[in-house]
Amino acid sequence: MSKKGGFSSNLLGLKFMQRAVEKDRVKELEVEKEQKNDESQWVLDTKIGKQKLCKVIVEGLPPPGAVLGRMSFKKCNLEIEALRTEKEVEQAKVIFAAQQKLQAAKSSKETTVSESEMATRMKKAKSRDGDTKEKKPKKKYKINQ
Repeated sequence: MSKKGGFSSNLLGLKFMQRAVEKDRVKELEVEKEQKNDESQWVLDTKIGKQKLCKVIVEGLPPPGAVLGRMSFKKCNLEIEALRTEKEVEQAKVIFAAQQKLQAAKSSKETTVSESEMATRMKKAKSRDGDTKEKKPKKKYKINQ
């Protein structure tokens, strides 16, 4: 040993000693890195004049019937869930009313069929069935002998 408490250069030159020194160095770097992360974790480095605004990128239009607005996942926010159910009920009422209007319009069109149109429809229906077709008498030809 050349120094007090130190190892000789021949011993430090061996591979296992070099690996041990490298491990110690890596541990020290990790400790320093953790300290820097802990110190900088709660510090805001943004300046008041240069704050970046969030950008929302929308690709295409949402599909019809998609839920827009605030959302709550797995019932974490009960107020939002209540608002959402109210909105869904209102949408269902609007859709139901629109369907009722369409059915009323269809039924009013169906009931306002004139007599002549009904007669033509009945003739077409009879001709499709084939059983109730009006049969024309066949002409008989006389053969002279």
